[in-house]
Amino acid sequence: ATEITKKAYENLGRSAGELIYMGTRKRKEDILKHLYKWITFEGNDIIDQAFKKGKGVLLITGHFGNWELLGISIAAHGYPLSVVARPLDNPWLDRLLRSYRTITGAEVISKKGALREILRRLRKGRGVGILIDQNTSRDEGVFIDFMGIKAATTKGPALIALKNDIPVIPLMIIREGKYHHRIVYYPEISLYKSDNIKSDIVVNTEKFSKAIEAIIKQYPEQWLWMHRRWKTRPV
Repeated sequence: ATEITKKAYENLGRSAGELIYMGTRKRKEDILKHLYKWITFEGNDIIDQAFKKGKGVLLITGHFGNWELLGISIAAHGYPLSVVARPLDNPWLDRLLRSYRTITGAEVISKKGALREILRRLRKGRGVGILIDQNTSRDEGVFIDFMGIKAATTKGPALIALKNDIPVIPLMIIREGKYHHRIVYYPEISLYKSDNIKSDIVVNTEKFSKAIEAIIKQYPEQWLWMHRRWKTRPV
């Protein structure tokens, strides 16, 4: 556990340095040069097939590896991307981080009241990236098993996917060595559908979460363990 903690902090520090470095590049050509030097992709055929359905794509991931570099890289690779993010409490830092996130063409959707904007982007055929591994409130989430413990998890992706038949693709950016990363698109998650939408939301939310959990278990030192994932408890 001590070694995992140490490496988790190392990953966080390297990720911050990489993001700042990218943010100081003045020319897009310089940004792309470094991205292509640092990053390789796997499973592009998966995301290409999902986009061909013409309904937009929900891209689910977690606070893993250099997740900020993930959105920058996907947009740089030519995919129309919008990412859902909670604004930082400090307005200056929020503007700075937003400028980094949009540096290669991605859009940012504010997490508060995001549903309408997510649907609007999906109708345009865009990809919408959502991090699903954070604690949420009882009102906004459902309790599912995560790492063997019940965890309050956002129900938004499952609700959107079920009601609009949107393809859901898990993806992760995996750090390999100090400064190389591998972005992996995993197979589309098949939606479970019955005549009970409430239970379907829970079942599919757990399916989404389990896909992320499986990757975290392979590389536990790359996940953001510092976050209080299990803060909200069942009544």
